[in-house]
Amino acid sequence: MFSFFSSQFDLVCDKHFQAWLANSMLFFGWAIGAILLGFIADKRGRRSVLFPSVFMIIAFTFGMSFAHQLWLVAFCRFFVGFFEGGAGLTMFVLSIELVGPKRRAFASTLVWFYFSAALMIMGLKAYFIRDWRLLAIVCSIPWIFVLIFYKYVNILFLFYFI
Repeated sequence: MFSFFSSQFDLVCDKHFQAWLANSMLFFGWAIGAILLGFIADKRGRRSVLFPSVFMIIAFTFGMSFAHQLWLVAFCRFFVGFFEGGAGLTMFVLSIELVGPKRRAFASTLVWFYFSAALMIMGLKAYFIRDWRLLAIVCSIPWIFVLIFYKYVNILFLFYFI
């Protein structure tokens, strides 16, 4: 049996706006997170924001899949957006800073190419995985591979500065 978000929380007729509200919380969190975490990344360093943000995205996305109240889903969506704003923009700026001025346009275009490809893959996942809870779990798994690079990034930076 499929578990659709709107049917599980009875978001029909008079309550249909609550589905939009839960979705809007992601973008509201993104706007606030991009500002606050962008400022922190400028002051404390990109890596100090990137990897904790990725960890929090995993935690809140995975936790959202077990939420049984709509307000808890909206709460988790806000913080997923908050930390996605920090992680996404930090990855974008970090990729531009790591290449020379001659290749910055190409690097920034490449980042958004992969972002667009990820959105297309998300649509494909949603087509085959009809349960929104399972979809949230499946969508949080690829972020774990980004966390694995934290160890290797620290080693590379250590050898770079020696």
